[in-house]
Amino acid sequence: EGSFGSLFFPSPGRKGARGLKVWLVKMEEKLPIDVSYRPYRNGMLADALVERGHDVTFWASDYDYFSKKFRYGSRKTIQFNDQLKLELLHVGHKFGSTVSAMRLIDNALLAREFARAAKESKAPDMIVCSMPTPSLAAESAKLCEELGIPLVVDCRDYWPEIIRDELG
Repeated sequence: EGSFGSLFFPSPGRKGARGLKVWLVKMEEKLPIDVSYRPYRNGMLADALVERGHDVTFWASDYDYFSKKFRYGSRKTIQFNDQLKLELLHVGHKFGSTVSAMRLIDNALLAREFARAAKESKAPDMIVCSMPTPSLAAESAKLCEELGIPLVVDCRDYWPEIIRDELG
């Protein structure tokens, strides 16, 4: 132990103690169901949390941003193992370039769909939301405030400044 993650997500340890129910919210990341899966930041965090005895729900898009294809073409819940569940959100929207107005529309639609679907789900003990996107982080913050639970925001890119920088 003694790692950074163990400070914030300690193992339940005590007899009868239960792990946390943690939601990871990140739309654009490879998932363990994808071909040639390699864990990125949230995948590594999910692995560490599961290893420490916590239950993880990974909220992601049904749209695979790497292959530019839908994984299933619909909203889907996948119980990957006893402690890891995938919640795939589907808004029926594709885009080609990651730096485009269409992606901004996709982000807004996914944030709205997340807010709707999250309210129908059993509440977590905490949410870890990775940015981009601001709209998804805002919906996560609203939900955490309503539930009185902690929110961790992993700020990976500065939005929308990164779009300006990418466009030149």
